[in-house]
Formats: sequence, structure tokens, C-alpha cells
Amino acid sequence: MTFVTDLGRVRWRAVLGVATGTVIGAVATTVLAGWVDWNAVGRLLSPHALSIMLFVVAVALLGVNGWRLVRPHRRPRRPATPLSWWLVAAAAVVIAGITWGATTWLLEEADRAQDRAAVRVEAIKTGLSIGAGAGGVLALLLSVRRQWHQELAASDVSHDASERRVTELYTKAVEQLGSAQAPVRLGGLYALERLAQDNPPQRQTIVNVLCAYLRMPYQPPGEASHDDGTERVQEREVRLAAQRILVAHLSNEDSSRTPDTFWDDIDVDLSGATLIDFTARNLVLRRASFRSATFIGEVDFWGSIIVAEADYRDVTFTARVDFGCAKFVGDAAFNSAAFNNDAFFGGSLFNDVSFRCATFAGDAIFGMATSSLRVFDADSSFRPTTFTSEDEFISAGFDGRIKDIVLLNPPVFAGATEFASAVFHGAAYFRGVLFGGEAHFEAARFSGPTDFVSTTFETGVPQEIARFVTHD
Repeated sequence: MTFVTDLGRVRWRAVLGVATGTVIGAVATTVLAGWVDWNAVGRLLSPHALSIMLFVVAVALLGVNGWRLVRPHRRPRRPATPLSWWLVAAAAVVIAGITWGATTWLLEEADRAQDRAAVRVEAIKTGLSIGAGAGGVLALLLSVRRQWHQELAASDVSHDASERRVTELYTKAVEQLGSAQAPVRLGGLYALERLAQDNPPQRQTIVNVLCAYLRMPYQPPGEASHDDGTERVQEREVRLAAQRILVAHLSNEDSSRTPDTFWDDIDVDLSGATLIDFTARNLVLRRASFRSATFIGEVDFWGSIIVAEADYRDVTFTARVDFGCAKFVGDAAFNSAAFNNDAFFGGSLFNDVSFRCATFAGDAIFGMATSSLRVFDADSSFRPTTFTSEDEFISAGFDGRIKDIVLLNPPVFAGATEFASAVFHGAAYFRGVLFGGEAHFEAARFSGPTDFVSTTFETGVPQEIARFVTHD
């Protein structure tokens, strides 16, 4: 609708610009070529200056009122109003004035001719023709106005039909999600995916629906009898499909190129959801809430970017979790999160982050430990890998025979960092980490091997971990 109005405005401006340019060009051409004796024209028109002035005013009034008839409304969806009587009366007066002024001028000129009677007749005919032409201009403007409103009405009809179709498809797909049959629920998921792909304004709404479905209570199938878990097994497949749809459209592997299937500026709310084998590499979100969610199976957030806010409070990770090279641009909260296996944060970037009261049952890897006295043959290449052994290294590249592994991409905590009351039951690796803001480790407990070697604290080493901080 707005596009149609803007297009009409552009057309009118183009027509006016072409007409003005044509008139100015014609006048300039006659002046340069000397085709017209402008001094003689001045002497001819000077006795009729008042009539000419009135004629110009009349034409200006006609043009202004005609523009008001066809100008685009600032609110395109407002229904067209009928013409008021005074506008029609004003147009009639203007046309009558033009006709009278032109005829009077022509009759005065005819009085100077030799065949006065014949010229007066021609003058009257010409004056009436000018009046008819002015009326034709007004009729043309009215026709343009009518055509304009017809186009706007057609655009409204098309827009309403499209919105109605989207609403019907959305309603039907949501109804399918409530079906007792798993295949029907799967059909609803894929119908919503297609609807979101074809209608970008609906993407956030449909993501909200998918998240709401995943937030519904769910008990994964156990090792009980087969009949006891059949329905839950089917529901697990539906949930896995919903997870895959979200990940497929919210991940962007190449940040320099945005694929057509990527949905940007999306918020995700999976608070309290039960997520299974959640593999979401290179996830790009505006806001993400996983508060009190339960992750069953391994979790992979490698390379993900969360711009505004990331909420992982009270989350339970049952298996290994990988946040390697993730970027948390806004605040990130892992308060009271339970990491029941290894947790890898190597190469991550945090602004303000809190791990208050978090529990790490496995190894907590926030840095990269060097491994020396190792010899590798030529052409050896190691992709970003974590070795859960005594020696930890990641993102190491080897070209030829190298004895010392060089630290690459250490994690950075740019803002305030809080590990107060966090419990590390396994190993805690913070080697090479940069703490740009204040770091709090009050009441933090370290039960396993702890490594803060080569860690940088720009605001000073916290007293609670001073005994662990050494330099190579």
C-alpha cells in the first residue's frame, strides 16, 4: 500500500519535472534563436497586464486544487472521501474565469483587425475552446484521481487476501501441533517453517510457537518396557525436528554472507525446555533464554553469537557442553548452572558474565594449556580439538616439526566476571585467559587440578585464587 502511494508520488513528480523542463527549454531555445521579438510581445501584452495576471492566478488555482484532488494521502489505508461541493464550485468558477478572461482578451485584439466581425467570431470560438480545454484538464484530473483510488483499493484487497491466507495457514499449522498423532505434528512443524521462510514478518511469531512447543513438559523415554516409551519416542522425534528447524534457520556459518534461509534478529525463549542432543553451531541470536532448561546429551554452541542477552541460569547440562569460540556481546548469566560433565569455553568472548553458584562436575576448560616436548612430523595438522587428558590444547596449527604448542585465541572476559560460590569438582583450566574487568571468585571451591598460568587480570588478581596464578 505504501509502495503504491510512493510510486504515484514519484510519477507525478516525474511528469511535473518533464513538463517544467520542456517549457523552460522551449523558452530558452526561442530566446537564443531569436525567433520571437520579445520587445514587440511586451508592447502587445502591456495593455492587458491585469487580464493576464488574472489568467495566471486562475491557472494556479486550478493546478493547486487539481493537485489536492489527486495527491497521495499520508494515511493510504484511509477510505477515499467524496468531493466537497465547495471544491466543485471553486473549480467551476476557475474555469468560467479562464473562459471569460481569454475571450475578453481575444475580443479586444479582434477590434484592431480589418475584418472585425469575422475575427470577433473566431475570438469567441477560441475563448470557448480555451474554457473547454480547462474543463478537460479538470476532467482528466478527476479521472486520474479515480484511477488512483481504484489502484489503492485493489492493493488493499490483495494485501487483505494475503494476510487472510497467512492467518489461515498459521492457524491450521498450530492446530496440527495439538494433534495426538506424531506425523500430524511433524506436518504442522514443517508447515510453520515454510510459512516463516516465505513471510519474514512472521518469523519471530513462528519461532515463538516452536519454542513454546519445546517448553511443554516432556519425559524422555527410559529403559523401561517398549510399550511404555512408544509415545514418548515419537514425541522425541517431533521435538528433534523442531530443534533442527530452529538451528537450520538461526545458524550462519559464514558471517560475511547471509544465506536466504537465515532468519536474523530473532529472540529465542526456551526457558524450562527439555532439549535433546542440542547441536547449534554458529547460532546467531539477538536474545536467548535457556533458564532452567535441561540439556540431555551433548550440547554444542561452538561459534555462536548472542548479541543482547544470554540467560543460562539454573540450566542442567547432563553431558559434555561446548561453548568454544562463542561470543556473548551482551550480558551472560550462568548462575547456579549444573555442568555434570566437561564444559569447554576455550576461545570464547564475554562482556559481563556471571557463573555464581555454578557447579562443574567435570573439567572446566576456560583456557588452553600448553604441551611441551612434543614432536610432530611435517604436514601435521590439528583442527580445533579438545583433548581431555593431562595435557590440554586447542586451535593449534602445526607446520613442520614443532616442539612447543602456541596458544591461540584464548578466552577474553571483557567486562565483569563472577565465579562466586562456583564449585569445580574436576579440573579447572584458565590458562591464557584475559580478564579485562573485575573478576570475582569469592567462596569458589576447586577440588581438582587448577591452572591459572599466564592468566591476565587487568584489575588485579583476586585474593581467593592468588595461589593458583603463576607465570611461565
